[in-house]
Amino acid sequence: MLTTARQAMPTNSGAPENHLPRILERPKPVIWVLQGQHAGDNAQAQALATRLDAQVVCKLLKFNNLWRLPSLMLGASIASIETDSRRSLAPPWPELVIAIGTRSAPVVRWIKQQSRGQTKAVHLGRPRTPLAAFDLVITTPQYGLPPAPNVIEIPLPFTATRNVAAPELTA
Repeated sequence: MLTTARQAMPTNSGAPENHLPRILERPKPVIWVLQGQHAGDNAQAQALATRLDAQVVCKLLKFNNLWRLPSLMLGASIASIETDSRRSLAPPWPELVIAIGTRSAPVVRWIKQQSRGQTKAVHLGRPRTPLAAFDLVITTPQYGLPPAPNVIEIPLPFTATRNVAAPELTA
């Protein structure tokens, strides 16, 4: 009942106050999409983020040689990313972070830790770290991840939708 919601509500002072505009003006949640060196991975993470009603912020991660260490050794850490990438990961923390690829798993875990668990962590693919470290893992059959409450298996990777120009259709 929109008409009911628009009606003035009494305040402590007795003067009517309209609550609807404040509800409609609430900012959209912020999503960070961690991007790396693989364009296909970046496109999948971006495709998921753009389907959500949120403010999407892409964070480019540049990795140093420590990325070669197993994610289990790195734990929740930003040790494997270069200084410029580290600087871009600062409060205010997002409500959600989306990542893909083994390299980003320690970084996502670090963000979740820094936010004291307020940031929800989504990983696409196979993180090669304990699945329980993520709020949601979206995977495809080729990774063979075990069933878990936070794992969803989809038949195909996410893809971006785009308009196809007429010259492409005729080629």
